[in-house]
Order: sequence, then C-alpha cells, then structure tokens
Amino acid sequence: MDPRFYPSSKNESLDLSSYFAVTSKLKALLGRGEPAYLEEVYVHDYPDWHNGTAYIVLTDISLEMTQPILEEFSPHIQEDIRFLQGPAPLSLIEKWKDTLLELCNGPLKEKGVYWTSISTYYNGKILLGVEKIDSNTIDVVKEVVKGKVPPGIIVIRETGPVILCSG
Repeated sequence: MDPRFYPSSKNESLDLSSYFAVTSKLKALLGRGEPAYLEEVYVHDYPDWHNGTAYIVLTDISLEMTQPILEEFSPHIQEDIRFLQGPAPLSLIEKWKDTLLELCNGPLKEKGVYWTSISTYYNGKILLGVEKIDSNTIDVVKEVVKGKVPPGIIVIRETGPVILCSG
C-alpha cells in the first residue's frame, strides 16, 4: 500500500476488509477487461483511513458507469463504496507522470524547483512534492509543463528537503 495514504491520525482499529475486497476485485476486472469500458474511465482507488470507505475514482461517475461496477460486489461491500470524479483515465495520468518526471529531472531542476515525490492525489490528479514553494515555484512549473501536461492536473505540495539518514 502506498505510504501517502497512511495519515498520522488513522484509526488503528479500522477494518479495511471492504476496501481490500474492492481493490482486489477492481484489479481483477481491469485484468479481464470487464466491463469493457472500465479501463477507459478508471483512475484509481483508495481507502478512507477513518471509516474504511473504498473510494473509486472514475472519469465518468454516471449511473451507467458505476452500477455495473457496484453489481460486482455484495450488498454489504456496496455500502462501503463511493465514487469520485477524476480528470483522466489512469493510462493518461501515468503518461503525464512520466512526462513530469522527465521535466523534474531536467528543466524544473535547472530552474531551481527540486522534486521529492510524484504520486496520485485522492481525486486522480498528479501530486508533485517539491522541497520548497516560493513566489516563483508555481510560475516555473506552469511554464515548464505548458503543452506537455494539461493545466489543472498537477497539485503541488511542499515537502521540505529529502534528508538521507546514515545508520
């Protein structure tokens, strides 16, 4: 499980069995290509660390898209599933992440923006961790990614510098 989803205030006695059932089934459905449209609308899924709800992020959360997915689960599991609207399917998000990684190691670094992480934000956007956000950071990122990653896809978070520990 990705550590970005482990908040420091998570409920230690939380039952995540519904979430794990959902994520396991989604991976199986994606692997089988059922329903046929799933790969075109799936962005990602994640748990709510306070109540165990499974969030499924899709580009289209209409009843026509969500109902066939819900029907794959027992009524008990369905109660713990919520859908959120995402900006683009996983395949595009991953492509833009790869592009952003290249830009982070090239032009962004050259312009003084130092990245610490790239992951998927809760709503399917790309979460870019940078050491420091100052008055130029946002403008530099916008300038460098323009035409390569669509506007509004990147969420920038200040993380501080990466500190290497010797042990």
